[in-house]
Amino acid sequence: MTPIPVYQKQHNRSRRQFFQKIPFAISSITSVFAPNANAIDDSTLQLQQIPQTFVRKGKNFSYSLNLPPVFTPGNKPLQTHVDEMLFTTSNVSGYSYGITIDPVRINSISQFGTPEEVAARVVGVEVNRDGVFDVTLNSTADVGHGQYQLDYVSSGKRGIKHLVNRVGVDSGMLYVLTVSCKDKDWAVYKDEIESVVKTFSISINEVM
Repeated sequence: MTPIPVYQKQHNRSRRQFFQKIPFAISSITSVFAPNANAIDDSTLQLQQIPQTFVRKGKNFSYSLNLPPVFTPGNKPLQTHVDEMLFTTSNVSGYSYGITIDPVRINSISQFGTPEEVAARVVGVEVNRDGVFDVTLNSTADVGHGQYQLDYVSSGKRGIKHLVNRVGVDSGMLYVLTVSCKDKDWAVYKDEIESVVKTFSISINEVM
């Protein structure tokens, strides 16, 4: 049986060695990718909300996601990406879907690495966030459609979170879907979360 990788904060010399192997970023998966110098004009953004289906289009990006009707979209007060949306529900504390988009210099996620290599970098970012003690990587997969899926658990001062990422690249844009819920609620919402992430479409040519 393959042991489950557990990543913990490193200190002193071991921490420096850890940074040499895993690129460090402060807050986001996108910092492990080289940014594109081309500026994005988001003045043409259009937002379409249909019951259970969310479609968002910009000049250089487009995506869709089917969500339970109890979730409502909103922008973060301080955005650090080309586009950033957060979907929350008042019904369940700590349960959310977030999507970020950023320009990159690669045309597919496979150009960056395997699912395992991408997971190592993502988990490396998470474990070095303030207040995070350790991160357990549960699974990685190439799910097709130019996307990888990562499943991991983050333990820290604010409790234990279960997270699922869908990471993909299309037409020079990096799309990251992050689902987060309290680990104690995972068994309840697991089927719902897995169903939702399967609907995440990032192709600018396919999203209508």
